[in-house]
Amino acid sequence: MRKISYKDDLNFEFMVKESIFWDYRADDYKKGADTILKKIITNKKKSKNNLKKYAPRHLPLFSYLLLISNSLENKLKGKIINRMSGSVKNGNINRKVTIHDLDKLSNRLGIKLSMKEEEVLKICSFILNGAKYPFPKKQTKTIDVDEVLYEQKISLNSIRNTYESICKKIDMS
Repeated sequence: MRKISYKDDLNFEFMVKESIFWDYRADDYKKGADTILKKIITNKKKSKNNLKKYAPRHLPLFSYLLLISNSLENKLKGKIINRMSGSVKNGNINRKVTIHDLDKLSNRLGIKLSMKEEEVLKICSFILNGAKYPFPKKQTKTIDVDEVLYEQKISLNSIRNTYESICKKIDMS
């Protein structure tokens, strides 16, 4: 049986370079994140507990952050690939675009971020890298998501609002 891949499609390079396809996927991730966020808020109201109950390793919050992170990554990569000449060659996406460091990707677009937006991108990059494997590829400085979210008083509302402001900057870039 023959394997089917995107590389068999004559339109692969065209499709990859069109940021609208990346935006569609980003929107799908955002819709999933919003569904989870509603559940977190509903459960929080029912239990009258504070957000501390939802530590990042608690599945709903971690899932929310992962989906938001994937959404941002898709928006950034779609815009970069659309603009960068040589971003796709012979059915392969350039390695400069396949990284998961959202701060580096936003820098490639020349987006100016506030300190809060940079902090949210750090959290999202950490989540993206930590979601698949228990350890990073290289020993690097990591962030403590608990500390960032709770000690610096970053709420879910703040993350959601910051996500929206970053998306606007990506769209305008």
